[in-house]
Amino acid sequence: MQTWIFQGNPDDYDIDGYLASRPSQVVWLVTRYANEIASGDRVYLWRNKGQAKAVPGVIAEAIVTEPPRLRNEDPEAMKFWREVSERGTAPQVRSDLRLVRVAS
Repeated sequence: MQTWIFQGNPDDYDIDGYLASRPSQVVWLVTRYANEIASGDRVYLWRNKGQAKAVPGVIAEAIVTEPPRLRNEDPEAMKFWREVSERGTAPQVRSDLRLVRVAS
């Protein structure tokens, strides 16, 4: 079992708004190491500060429930993308995560 940090950029995606909607499962875009991520791995979701200077840091802990594969974005999560782009609308490599803890 491995541990990963998945980064979220608030300029691209309203991660705070999404987590406030209280999902129990998250579909996360995976841009690197897709062949190494496995079910059962622990993930920490990191929010970077972006252009708006958000407070950076770990904002959630999750467990991989499905390794990365080519798939569509979760329809409930699409509205949180800041701009329409292929990352939110086209099939991309994504992993399913079960949220364990969300920072308050």
